[in-house]
Amino acid sequence: MDKTSFHRLTGPTLGAPESLFEGLRDFVATRGLRLQVSPSPDATVKVLESSERLESGGNVLQAGGWISCGNARRLAVNLGLTLMETGRLLNFLKIKVRQCELGLF
Repeated sequence: MDKTSFHRLTGPTLGAPESLFEGLRDFVATRGLRLQVSPSPDATVKVLESSERLESGGNVLQAGGWISCGNARRLAVNLGLTLMETGRLLNFLKIKVRQCELGLF
């Protein structure tokens, strides 16, 4: 599906800026993740780009930024992904996990 034929989707969606849209859509498809990638601002989780390392949380992922372990776990639940799938998504978006609840990061 391309951006021009986007229609209302059911289930979790990632809203991506044009600069990340195709790469993120391809990543989700090749990994078999149960997500839709959309240019829509009404997505379950929005992906934003920034030149700074900003904190991700709630329904916003800051590509190139960071996320707390607790927020990463909540993100997994919100998107219906396993923790492993969520980790791969965060790695793809170059989002670092901080404040690990297990003391690993």
